[in-house]
Amino acid sequence: MKMKFILARYQESMEWASSIPDGIIYNKGPELSHSLPVIPLSNVGREGHTYAYHIVQNYDCLDDYTCFLQGNPFDHTPSLEQALQLAFQYIELHPEPFYFLSEHILSIDLSNDPTCPELVPVLQETYETLFGTRKTQHPFRFGPGAQFVVSKAAILARPKSFYEKIVSLLEPSVNPIEGFALERFWWMIFTGAE
Repeated sequence: MKMKFILARYQESMEWASSIPDGIIYNKGPELSHSLPVIPLSNVGREGHTYAYHIVQNYDCLDDYTCFLQGNPFDHTPSLEQALQLAFQYIELHPEPFYFLSEHILSIDLSNDPTCPELVPVLQETYETLFGTRKTQHPFRFGPGAQFVVSKAAILARPKSFYEKIVSLLEPSVNPIEGFALERFWWMIFTGAE
């Protein structure tokens, strides 16, 4: 099983990533020198833009699995090394299309997000933009911090144009409100649970 690590960095120290075996740092902040390849990007769209950008650019040459992480993954995954080991072990035994790395996995609904109630209208609008259907209620799972492992097959289950739509949605702003909705939707996107 071949896995690529995609790291979405703004201003974080990336010393922790020196042990990453095969990865890319997408850098939206100050210049960075690192042992991993560093690709500069404009500072737009939060980590969701970075993830979708990587998928669009590499759609035809993805690894078996891709691990998406923030520049500081420890806020939502304090035991990152242990979480990755568990993910690898689990995937080896049960090839799942998607594996959360966040420490806490929440069940929320398009009509009720207890973590951010004012986000509900944005959830519904972003859902309609991405999936082409208007829903006001729909339960789903959410890993805060948008850190996960996903299979090539799960990514390719959607056309490249779907990820291009995400890039376009998030590109106009440094901190788009839709980025918070997308953070909640990755499980749906990659498991077809919409």
